[in-house]
Amino acid sequence: CDQRGVRPPTPPMMHLHQPLYPPPLSPLSDWVQPAHSIILVSPLTLVNLLPFDLHYNIPNTCHNMSSASSSVTTVRTNLPANNGIIQPGGKEILHTVDPEEGLELRVWTDTYASQSSVKVSGASVSGSGTSSSHVLPLQLHDSNGRILNLQIKVARCYGKALKLSIFAMYWIINKTGLPFVFKQEGSSSEAAGQEAEHEVARCGSPLLFSFSERDAPSLLTARVGNKLHPTSKTHYCHRLPLTQGTWVRRVRVTPNDNRPDIVYIVGLDVQQGKGRYRDTVMVTVSP
Repeated sequence: CDQRGVRPPTPPMMHLHQPLYPPPLSPLSDWVQPAHSIILVSPLTLVNLLPFDLHYNIPNTCHNMSSASSSVTTVRTNLPANNGIIQPGGKEILHTVDPEEGLELRVWTDTYASQSSVKVSGASVSGSGTSSSHVLPLQLHDSNGRILNLQIKVARCYGKALKLSIFAMYWIINKTGLPFVFKQEGSSSEAAGQEAEHEVARCGSPLLFSFSERDAPSLLTARVGNKLHPTSKTHYCHRLPLTQGTWVRRVRVTPNDNRPDIVYIVGLDVQQGKGRYRDTVMVTVSP
């Protein structure tokens, strides 16, 4: 029959799929690796190396501190004040602070109040790179006015960016299950941060410790809480230095009815912290 007026059948629809990955580059590719890297960092980073929350405040003032003179000029800026809370081991990145103009930092915790603010200037950190740093003293006090000395490590990061790390010189970790009270040898009062509950039960969190009295020896002594034996007299143990090593101490309690003394034998392990806590000495008290 005549097929001239009949259209041929339509072929099925087809799609060409291109590969989703680019073809391999040839060794003679025109792509060139860049010779410079541009790193964007925040001007200021606060690091909390304490075992509990740290409150901070940076007002919207800058302090132009000249190295040629001791005068400090305070200038109010249009930048907002910085306030916040940093969790234990955490950090806060701030973008509205210019360390080169100088800043005033105030920190405190739920247990320790701020004694005074600390003035920090990026111009005081000489050199460049992460190896250039120095330490500033920081004083806090508890509800009884007892002083705790902390430290702020000011380190220069990339360029003119600064990292401020707040840390304590000693942590005392009580693993005995007994209430213990600590103080500096020769001091008239117990160490800061120890309230009435320390006389009754063991403190679950580490106790921050420092040698706050310059005229007293840099030695530690301890006793059990008075409420552990209410009708007896507690005695401080023999003093010990907080140098690396393991120590054993006998803590005595004298009953009021002429019975023999009650003796608690505890071990104290003094070790330097590791990693980011390498600037803190860890004192672990165990049975």
